[in-house]
Amino acid sequence: SSDVCSSDLEESTLVQGWLDHYSFVSIAHHFEKTVYYAKLGADDYYAKGRRAGIINLIINPAVAWIKMSVLRGALLDGFPGVLAGLSAWLHVFLKYAMLIQKQRGEHRS
Repeated sequence: SSDVCSSDLEESTLVQGWLDHYSFVSIAHHFEKTVYYAKLGADDYYAKGRRAGIINLIINPAVAWIKMSVLRGALLDGFPGVLAGLSAWLHVFLKYAMLIQKQRGEHRS
């Protein structure tokens, strides 16, 4: 049996071992993606008529940080876990900040 998966096969093959998946090449790239996806989320919420206020800027990012850092155990991963928690906080904060900006007609894009 082979440990290699190929798109040419008609059925899937189990890959033995550990797979490291890096979805970004640097911290800067990671946070660029965070901002990008926050904007997409704000655009989606706005298109669906979802509203946000100052409370969302305070509560929702804190909840996202708690979920990522504590409940999912990211803090146990050390520095990468701290970054994951901060990224979750920043993503949610920016999403709601951008949504509020759109609601107020202050967006330029």
